[in-house]
Parts: sequence; C-alpha cells; structure tokens
Amino acid sequence: MNNIILEGFWGLGKSTFISDLKSQYRVFEEPHHQQEGSELSVDEINQWYIQKLVQRFEDFILEKQESLLERSILSSLAYQYAEGKNIEELSGYIKPLQEYKQTQNLLIIVLYTDYTQLSPEIQSQYTQEFFDKYYEFYRVYLPIHFGLVANFIKVHDENGTHITSQYIQDQINAIIEHDRVCQANVVCYRIQNNEPEFLVLKRNPEKGSFWQSITGGVHIQGLLFGNALRELQEELFITGKENNLTGTDYVFWYIGKEGYELSEYVFGYKLEDTDEITLSDEHTEYAFLPLDEAIERVKYDGNKEGIRRVYKVILQLKNS
Repeated sequence: MNNIILEGFWGLGKSTFISDLKSQYRVFEEPHHQQEGSELSVDEINQWYIQKLVQRFEDFILEKQESLLERSILSSLAYQYAEGKNIEELSGYIKPLQEYKQTQNLLIIVLYTDYTQLSPEIQSQYTQEFFDKYYEFYRVYLPIHFGLVANFIKVHDENGTHITSQYIQDQINAIIEHDRVCQANVVCYRIQNNEPEFLVLKRNPEKGSFWQSITGGVHIQGLLFGNALRELQEELFITGKENNLTGTDYVFWYIGKEGYELSEYVFGYKLEDTDEITLSDEHTEYAFLPLDEAIERVKYDGNKEGIRRVYKVILQLKNS
C-alpha cells in the first residue's frame, strides 16, 4: 500500500488533482480556518492549523485503504520556515511522520512551479524570497535535518501550460514502480597526517569504467540517513554508523532515466581505521586521494562539487 502526502504552494491546482483522484484514494482534504467563522490572529491561525494537521495525520495513518493527505504538518513548518522563524521547537511534530515512514510506503509529493507562473493574486500576497524559502524547506531542510525526502513535480511545462492530473498520477506511478525517491551521494574519507583523503571508486566496464563517489537510489520506505548507510553496506561491505555520517546543504536535481525528477543529496562519511573495504561487483578499483586529485579523478560535476562541499564540512568540524 502506498499512501501520499500532497504539498505545494497555493494556486497550483492541488484541489483539482485531488478531486480527480477521489475514486482511487481515501482523500483527507485540506482544512480551512475560515470555516471557524470567527476572527483569529495570525498566531491563532498558525496554532489552529497545527492542531488540525496533527489530528488529520493521526486519522490518515489509521486508514486501511490507500489514502491521500492534502497538506500535512510539514506545510505549517514550511510556512514558518519561510517567515524566518525558529522551527526547532516544532520539530517534535515531525517524529510521528518519521516513525511511520520507516515502516510504511509513504510518498511526499510536492507540486511546484516558477514564481513567475503564479497568479498575480498569489504574487501580491507572497514575495519571491518567501516562495524560495518555502520550497527550500522541502528541498533541503527537511531531508538533511529529518531524513524525509519529497518528490517534486513541476506543474507547468516549458511553454507555461499547466500539466494534467493524469500526468501527475503517471509521475507518482513511475516513482512507485521504480521504488526510487532520490539519490544519495556518500563521499567517504579518512584522515591521514591530519588531512582528509577521499575515497573514489571505478565503475565496472559494463557501467562505464568512470570514477565516482558512492551513489545509489533511496527507497520509498525509510529515511534518507538509513538509505545512505545502506549504500556503504552494499558497495563497500561496511556497516556504517550514523554518527560518522555528516549532511551537507548541497543538493541538485535532474530528470532521471525513470522519467521523473530526482534530487541528489550529498553526505560525508568518516571511515574508521578498522573499516576494511571490500568492493561489490559494481566497482573494480578504489583509491584514496587528496582533495584536488579526487576532484580531478571523478567524472561528473555533481561528484566534484560534492567532494568540495564535504571538504568544507570537514574544515568546519575541525575548527569548531
């Protein structure tokens, strides 16, 4: 069973899409504070939504048939994040979602577009800075801090035409079929003579014979951190430790061969002296190289920039 949380900015067509799916899913529609019939302050509205969204998620996870939740507690956190507020005190609301995702197939789908494609009415209410920060929450903050990955579907094509509900459903079906929500890029390193050396691996001839860091797909079920550590086990036969895994703020995205948008998240992993590397059949060689040589050796720009970002994190940890 694959359940869905549907998120996204206002005016993108979520309600139309949901209306078209009511025959396939048990739908939990977005609550609206205007239905309360009384004037509420901004803080009261925020608290009202938090209470309603928490309750709806509890009902959502108890549902026995495939279900779709229009907006979750994540939308309230994204809104406050975009306003520049400290959301650490609200992070406890995410824990039930994390726990659920570790044992169940839950897709977080985020509809998005370019700011210029928003209606004049929506643009008059929200600045581009707010808009960008709102999506930064889903794209960067949520995965790196909480291990929750969203899949992004753009609702306008290159001509500015709004996509159909069927297209969104086809994208969701493809994600479910391939069981891949994103990519994890794990840059392993060791410290030698007080300086980092980066692990690079050579793909086998069938896969191109190029050099790279560890990269692999992340499944629907589970959190990003656990999936990143799973790649260490599969490709190096190392049982990774979460304390040795360090997130970066580097993420890039592209349309994968599966036909939908994939984000790639970069982590650093500090190898211990006792870690013994055994290559899987995906790779034929490995090498530990200093920064410049490692960047030169790997093929793709995403790998090169990933190594640079991990090096920056190493320096920050060293100087902290």
